[in-house]
Amino acid sequence: MMADMFGLGALSLPADFARLGWAPALSCMACFTLTNVYSGFIYQRLTLKVPRAVVFDEIGFAAYGPLGRVLVFGTVYLTILFEPVIFQLMCMEALQQVCPQQTAMLF
Repeated sequence: MMADMFGLGALSLPADFARLGWAPALSCMACFTLTNVYSGFIYQRLTLKVPRAVVFDEIGFAAYGPLGRVLVFGTVYLTILFEPVIFQLMCMEALQQVCPQQTAMLF
């Protein structure tokens, strides 16, 4: 569940722990965990106030009106648009770690 809430960042946790050390990394992780729990409470409250909501934009509309709907749509669709780019960058960095001597021609 925590990896799902952390998203793609969960894949970089071992490197973060190695760079920061155990104490700072665990304190950052605890801070992010508390933030995710608070975010879950907010979603729960909004869902209880809008029981007919099926998609996030309906919750955004109930919370902030038309502007909320636009903001939620923008956030969701930008996430959908850029997530493959993030995966591509992560795969490229992983391959560079596995094969550091190999260089790829970009052109």
